[in-house]
Amino acid sequence: MNPRMKKLSVALVHALGTGVALSLVATGAQAQAPAQKIDKIEVTGSNIKRIEGEGALPVTVITRDEISKSGVTTAAELLDKISASNAGGYSIGQGVGDSGTPGLSAASLRGLGSTNTLILLNGRRVSNYAFNASGGGTVNLNQIPLAAVERVEVLKDGASAIYGTDAIGGVINFILRKDFTGAEITAYVTRTDQGGGNTRKYAGTLGFGDIDKNRFNVLAAFDYQKDTPLKASQRPGFGGTGIRPDLGFSQTSGNTAPANFVFNGSQYNVLARDGCLPSSGSFRIIAATGAPSATQAFCRQDFTAALDIYPPSERKGVFGRAAFRIAADHQAFLEYHRSENEITFASSETPVNDFNGTGPVLYPAGGRYYPTQFTTPTGEVIRPTGDLPIAWRLKVGGLRTNRADSEEDRLVAGLQGIAFGWDYNTAFNHSRSKATDNYIDGWVRESLLRQAIATGNVDVFSGNPLDSAGQALIDGAKILETVRRSEAKVQAFDR
Repeated sequence: MNPRMKKLSVALVHALGTGVALSLVATGAQAQAPAQKIDKIEVTGSNIKRIEGEGALPVTVITRDEISKSGVTTAAELLDKISASNAGGYSIGQGVGDSGTPGLSAASLRGLGSTNTLILLNGRRVSNYAFNASGGGTVNLNQIPLAAVERVEVLKDGASAIYGTDAIGGVINFILRKDFTGAEITAYVTRTDQGGGNTRKYAGTLGFGDIDKNRFNVLAAFDYQKDTPLKASQRPGFGGTGIRPDLGFSQTSGNTAPANFVFNGSQYNVLARDGCLPSSGSFRIIAATGAPSATQAFCRQDFTAALDIYPPSERKGVFGRAAFRIAADHQAFLEYHRSENEITFASSETPVNDFNGTGPVLYPAGGRYYPTQFTTPTGEVIRPTGDLPIAWRLKVGGLRTNRADSEEDRLVAGLQGIAFGWDYNTAFNHSRSKATDNYIDGWVRESLLRQAIATGNVDVFSGNPLDSAGQALIDGAKILETVRRSEAKVQAFDR
């Protein structure tokens, strides 16, 4: 046994009492066997260093080799393969239309929620995602540099006594590579048969210097990944429509393109006489059923095909580590990693109706495209008068699209070694997360859109492309700006 380990074991006996001595007796007995080097490891969820195999905590260890063979490209995909983390998590695929935490990927152990699952990097905390820093907060897994991960330790038991209440569900500790020498370069490309959801990833690791022979080691790793969107229209078998009578549901909307409108208490659509024929593009309009009055002739929109099943994204990450041996049992180390993530979400076009209980959106009598006369499917001729409340799908404005940009970086500088027979590991840790939510298409200001429609120069009834004047009015109502920004920081000194 290493003399220093023996000295540490004796010290622990005096400090912790006979309860620990029993486990150390077995260790002492092993000293009678032929001398061999026994490495100590720190078990996630414990403050006590143990020899390998001594811990009884339910820790699952995923090695570097297992990560490579799994074919995963992100930390979120890796954790999704662990049964204990499959309930209550969060992925960027769920972020379509989510105004709260766009761009977030989070893990949840034992279904207790991401805010109760602690994510560590080399045993130290990282900042919570900027858009989810309050209310418990959670770490964005998109910032984990998977190319630099040596192993992952998953403690599937509560560890609140050690780490606090955010570890009630358990702890996931990503251990990054150390003392690596050589070079590794990998490329990963996927292409689907039906298009969409393709991935390109490139990663590399470079290390040189032996800490024992050269007194230093320097390591650098990078990864780049780009995912193309998977649109619902590209999977017509299950995602291209919301009309699934075989499954017992029909998800459609009364906000259509061209617009439904109300006159004399009944709903109409000028195309209803043709059975609500499919419109251009990937959208179609269906005839409404169960109308309360024979005079009603309106349509409903099957908008599901407009959605993204999985959004496009681009990720960049870099990790660097330098270690220097100051003396025989003392090292200084410096770690830095940075990740940049850009994820774009597109949902169905804006429904133009009573937005927030402020009253219906009115198309004015006398407008250029006012439906002065049309015939219903039953042959009844309708001649509307007065302003018409409309229910319109803003197809001409484009999909409601927002881009979530996040930047996360982390700097750790510290010392580690053995002094007076005791292990020490102390460091300063600075971690930061910055995020912005940017509207890049499809979103509109209600007040400006109401004004545009009130001019009567926007054709909401025919389904034809707008002329230049009408399109200019719609474009002028769009919100094309950063609508939210946030930042979260963690600074700590541990000893």
